[in-house]
Amino acid sequence: MKNILILTILIICNPVCAFNRYLEKQEFMSLDATNGLISNEVTCIFQDSKGFIWLGTKNGLSKYDGYQCLNYKSNYLNPHFLSNNYITCITEDKENRLWVGTKNGLNIIDLPTNTTIELEDSTLKSTNINDIVISKDSTIFIACEEEIFTYSNQTLMHIELKRRGKDVAESYINSLFIDSNEYLWISSWNNGYFVYDIKNHIFKDYHYLAEQTTMCTSFFEDRDNNIWISTWDKHGVFKITNPHQPEKCKTEQFIPLSRGKGFNPPTVFAINQDNNEGYIWLATSNGLQLINQEGTIEVYNKSNTNEILVNEIVSLYKDRSGIIWFSMLGAGVNSISFKRNQFTHFYLNDLLDQEYQISSVMSIYEDGNNNIWLGLRGFGLGIYNKTTNKIVLSKNHPQLKLMPKINAVLSFYSPHNKENLLFIGCRYEGLFLIVFDSSHQIVQEIKKISLKNLDSYANLGIISIKEDSKGHIWVATTEGIAKLVEKTPNNYITADIINFNKVSNKREQINCLLVDNQDNVWVGSDKGLYKNCHKQVELYSYQHKNLNSDDIITIHQDKKERIWVGTNGGGLSKYNPKTNQFDAIENIELLPNDVIYSIEEDKENNIWLSTGNGLVCYNESLPTGQRIKTFSSYDGLNIYTFNPNSSFKNNNDELLFGGSNGFISFSTPQLSDEKLSIPPIITNIRLNNPLLNIQENENWRHFLSVLPPYSTSISLPYKEKNLTIEFSTLAYDQPKAIKYAYKLEGVDKDWIYVDAKKRFANYSNLPSGKYTFSLKSSNRRSDWSKTIKFDIHIKPATWKTWWAYTLYSLCFCLIISIIYRMIINRIKFKQILAKKQLEKEKAEEIYQSKMNFFTNISHDFFTPITVISCGLEGIENRNPHEVQMITAIKQNINRLIKLLEQVMEFKRIETGNDTITLSKLDVVAFLRNLTEVNFAPLQTQKGITLSFIPQKETIFTYIDTKKLDMIVYNLLSNAFKYNKENGKVSLIVNEIEKETYKYLSIIVDDTGIGMNEETQSNLFKQFYQGNKNPNIQSNGIGLYLTHNLIHKLGGNIQIKSTEGKGTRFYVELPADLRAFENIEYTVTELKTETTPEHPNLPTNKEKEEKNTDKQLSILIAEDNVDLLQMLITSMSQHNIYPATNGITAIEILNKEKVDIIITDVVMPLMDGIEFTRTVKQNPKYSHIPILMLTARYSSDHKIQGFEAGADAYMTKPFDTKVLLANINSIMRNRQTTVQSCSKKTIEAINISQYAKNQSDMDFLEKSINFIKKNALSCTFTIDELYAELNMSQPTFYRKLQALTNLSPSELVRKVKMNIACTLLLQQNMSVADVCYSLGFNTPKHFSAMFKKEIGLTPTEYIKQNLK
Repeated sequence: MKNILILTILIICNPVCAFNRYLEKQEFMSLDATNGLISNEVTCIFQDSKGFIWLGTKNGLSKYDGYQCLNYKSNYLNPHFLSNNYITCITEDKENRLWVGTKNGLNIIDLPTNTTIELEDSTLKSTNINDIVISKDSTIFIACEEEIFTYSNQTLMHIELKRRGKDVAESYINSLFIDSNEYLWISSWNNGYFVYDIKNHIFKDYHYLAEQTTMCTSFFEDRDNNIWISTWDKHGVFKITNPHQPEKCKTEQFIPLSRGKGFNPPTVFAINQDNNEGYIWLATSNGLQLINQEGTIEVYNKSNTNEILVNEIVSLYKDRSGIIWFSMLGAGVNSISFKRNQFTHFYLNDLLDQEYQISSVMSIYEDGNNNIWLGLRGFGLGIYNKTTNKIVLSKNHPQLKLMPKINAVLSFYSPHNKENLLFIGCRYEGLFLIVFDSSHQIVQEIKKISLKNLDSYANLGIISIKEDSKGHIWVATTEGIAKLVEKTPNNYITADIINFNKVSNKREQINCLLVDNQDNVWVGSDKGLYKNCHKQVELYSYQHKNLNSDDIITIHQDKKERIWVGTNGGGLSKYNPKTNQFDAIENIELLPNDVIYSIEEDKENNIWLSTGNGLVCYNESLPTGQRIKTFSSYDGLNIYTFNPNSSFKNNNDELLFGGSNGFISFSTPQLSDEKLSIPPIITNIRLNNPLLNIQENENWRHFLSVLPPYSTSISLPYKEKNLTIEFSTLAYDQPKAIKYAYKLEGVDKDWIYVDAKKRFANYSNLPSGKYTFSLKSSNRRSDWSKTIKFDIHIKPATWKTWWAYTLYSLCFCLIISIIYRMIINRIKFKQILAKKQLEKEKAEEIYQSKMNFFTNISHDFFTPITVISCGLEGIENRNPHEVQMITAIKQNINRLIKLLEQVMEFKRIETGNDTITLSKLDVVAFLRNLTEVNFAPLQTQKGITLSFIPQKETIFTYIDTKKLDMIVYNLLSNAFKYNKENGKVSLIVNEIEKETYKYLSIIVDDTGIGMNEETQSNLFKQFYQGNKNPNIQSNGIGLYLTHNLIHKLGGNIQIKSTEGKGTRFYVELPADLRAFENIEYTVTELKTETTPEHPNLPTNKEKEEKNTDKQLSILIAEDNVDLLQMLITSMSQHNIYPATNGITAIEILNKEKVDIIITDVVMPLMDGIEFTRTVKQNPKYSHIPILMLTARYSSDHKIQGFEAGADAYMTKPFDTKVLLANINSIMRNRQTTVQSCSKKTIEAINISQYAKNQSDMDFLEKSINFIKKNALSCTFTIDELYAELNMSQPTFYRKLQALTNLSPSELVRKVKMNIACTLLLQQNMSVADVCYSLGFNTPKHFSAMFKKEIGLTPTEYIKQNLK
């Protein structure tokens, strides 16, 4: 009874086990609303002629390209796209029109244009469409609720259902099907099925089914031309063999399996057949059910697979590649791809006894007797026998059971030419050697080999075993490397040990070992790769030698002696002996995983890699894009989690790879060479991101007549320069494994390779022109499809078209003719302009000549004016009673000076060289003095009354005095000039405050002749003379200059005048330094002593000063003989040395003793600036003060003079009294400074106080330092000092006297006394020692000189300073 029960259980379970094993050859893909499907309620499935999968749902259409869905439905944006969103059926005619049936009408979609087409006949407009089929002659059959229509030649016709020649009424039509013989099968809900002969237009009466089969749901014709009919009720499905041959017809009934006992058979909604095994697939309310060749029905539902989420399968569809698509009620759609079984799998749970748990193959080896030795994790050593198809563990093996218990075997190795020996490396138990007899079947001996100095390590694992050309065995352990030498036959001893943890000073895990053909030992660890070449260890790592990763897992040398390295995280690299570096393989990113566990080479020289995600075949001899071929579960690879270095190639060139729960074996010629037959297509085009073919976007119609993939070209306007092209192969068998390559000719130089994640090409800012887009794709084997091409034409902008260029040419010709005419006219015009320009240049040249003449002559006037002024002083001294006449002459001299100053100021303004120099003064006092001195004679001459009316007693402010003087002088002169006799002139001065600053207000009012508006508007223009009265002379410069000076100072001037009544000028000038922040200016103190504003009017202090009684030697360099003679006469009390140029003056300096130099600036041969610079650079006479005389008033000229070394600067014309006062002041200050030097000790003298320039400072420092250096020498004389300074005794004496008022001997004495002070404070020297050291004859004389210089005797000085 127990045996019967077990047999019953096995019979029941066996179909499920067989079914599950069949499912292992299938690849599932699910699609639902979470990844783009418009609705999970899929009602029908269809593949169009291009390969797109159309999914009809209860809420619209989805078009699937293998990666994403493009959805179509009626909504508020496009309410009339579909008559109803509940899709019932889909098909396509030969004109690429998609016929879509809905719950409320028929829809026709023109796929190339994405537009809907309406039938002229409105019969089907609001009808429930259940099914649509199309015959070979393109007749369309449409099933409505109780009617069938045909549509052909744009005509809709009705078909009456007949059975046995009679009409059958009230038949609800479910579905339609056309078989290979052009028979239309019609299923009805309540009247069974009907068969209609399409060619002969008649109904056929078949009685193959019982009368009770009234509720038909669908039809299917298998590959043997059998017709299958599914039913709604308990009758299941029927198979009709030879349906159109009554004499041979046979009917079989299959009842699908129910959910369990007590349940009725499930409803069958659809039938199909796979291309793999030919199984019949049933979509039922109890999942997918398969009928195999034996007629056994197997259930595939959510109870035995995770892919079935809902048991109710409502539709089935097989696409052109053989993939089965099925939809689940409310759970989306799934597809099933049938795998290619190209690998032989060996599962441990099938090969081991049931008592053992699932393990993993850590190492693998096949011997000459076809026994496969396996290192099993947790179970040690196992031997697989191909005959028995079982694995025997070593503990159960009759010849190996004497071996100790082994946890895991990590490596196997059989030496060359010694196939009777097998080394076994264990994880914990060490290294074993098995010796076989000559038949390789009987174990003669099992030895454990000791690894000297390594066995003491705990957990010592034997990672790898290799052999060199000398027959030495190399063993890689987790701690180091050992070399074994065969001492006697089959007896190996340890010859050498390399402990890598001691060599590298860091803890490393050794992972692999290789001995190459040159006997170099390569050791891979988790810290890099080591090469032991002639006992020199070389490291290869990420930072050295260019490895992609430091974690080395496996090493392999192929037949071509190339070294390959597999890493953890860095993929595959190949050794380059030329550069001694490792290079990553090309297209490394196409590897399915960056972890390489083992490497083997087949007989075709392909490199096979076991990775963290399947197998890879790499062939470097192929083109770059075809080198990498991947193998995954789709190829029947069910073991794709592999172990490090668990691989082997046997004598039959089969490759074995060990992994989780087993191992695989295969021979490379057995692997199918699958070619990709379906080329890629362009699915979408984006312009500036939006899709061209989405139903809401109609802009594409401007660029295309039909949409991709129905079009082969596109023409775009010039604005559409940003283009994205999307593509797909429409291959639904692992679409993510497909790779693509594209190239846009004219833009891309080479093919661009991408994977499925980047299946788009993006181009931006494409210039106008014609392009060809080339596209190809490859499968997992890197087999490339044929190339498709797509032409892209970006139209030029309107202004770049041919007719635009024609228009440009015409316009160009027209422009050329116009330009020619213009050139001719321009030449004539230029000739006219040139003539006018020449006249203008001549006028300008004359004007500039006049200005230069006036400027130069103004400078020249200052010298004779100076002579006149100096001569007038002599006349005044001799004729004191002629005061009135002399005063008049002085006033006219002053007026002449002012006019000359205005001419020079005018020139500076014209050339832009005018500067602002501000001084703080009392404006009221300044202007009062100006009116009294300059305009008193004019008052008496014309009887004009001048009133000076200050609004404040004093107004202290910063102002440019020269410019203020010119402004007021010109305004008052203008008021006097154009006034009437006995008229009045008023000068009103006030200080006013505005929003930000204080301003100086000046009003000049007169009762003169006035002026009209025209004169007022032109009054401030250059050289304008508004008054035509010949008795009034005017040069047109004064008011122009006044206007410019006022604006230069940041002020403004206004005029108010009435003819015959008078004129009033309003002037406002800023009286605050803040107003000059954005203007370049300098601030100086107003001169009150040495040089007055007008040189011919000396100050009171100058009048009181008297000439010094001391006679001076004065050198005067002046090229004007009259002025030179006048100066000699006025300085007759002094010794004068005259010179007319700088060179003559230098000659005089070299011969004569000179106390002070007076020089003009402008002189022939050598001017005053160069002369001054020469004097100050010569140490012989650089101490002589220099006073410069010039007619140049500008600050730049003064700065130039002072920088050259001048001590004082006076402008012409000048008063001789002021000149003498300056000379006396310079000499007196110099004498005072010099006299103070003689009263001080050397230490108290500040050299810079007496040296007025660097030359003098060098002279003094050099003299003092030389004396200090030689003071203690008994042979030192003053003549050595003269020689050191390269001067004669007189020259040295004069210069030293001028600078310090000391004679040379006094200077020497002062320096010696200073040294004596230092020596006296040294305790090892007495007064007598110091005396004789410094060259004094007697201590008495030394003490007298010391007291005269210091004020204390040497003894007193010592006592005072040593307290």
